[in-house]
Amino acid sequence: PPRFEPYRLWHRCAVRRPGTRRGTGWTRSGRGRLALVQARRWVATDFGGPEVLDLVTVELPPPGPGEVTIEVRAAGMNPADYKGLARGDRASLPRPLGFEVAGVLAALGPDTRIASGGGAVGQEVLAFRIVGGYASAVTVPAADVFAKPAALDFPAAANLLLAGSTAADTLQAVEAAAGETIL
Repeated sequence: PPRFEPYRLWHRCAVRRPGTRRGTGWTRSGRGRLALVQARRWVATDFGGPEVLDLVTVELPPPGPGEVTIEVRAAGMNPADYKGLARGDRASLPRPLGFEVAGVLAALGPDTRIASGGGAVGQEVLAFRIVGGYASAVTVPAADVFAKPAALDFPAAANLLLAGSTAADTLQAVEAAAGETIL
């Protein structure tokens, strides 16, 4: 079986920049702006390892009220993603993968602000607890999207929230006090 190499997996899904050639997933909207209308997304077509993943082209819905579209630059890879490949309800197949991403806002729905406030096309963001993050672009609830810390690159930001929230939940569960060391 092929080795699971996240970089190579992601590289095959990379977005081309607008205007570089036909078939990139971008089109001109009614106002002459470029709009993202298609995305490439990894889906699990069965349960197993990386051999069950297929790269498919999907229609990307424009964001509605309370939603944003993110051009994905990096996707977080976590144990939860692998668990989603290993087992589950067959009725959920094909199953999109990826719960967190970092990227750039490509579009915002009407009167929409991201969870950390504001939001503008071109802003660097991260999103957490989404579905289908192993993609070139996603349309997700704005409540799950936050401004990316400037000190983090896209790969670091894409892996920040799931690991961070797990750590925070653990500290709360063990009732850690100031000055204690947790191993």
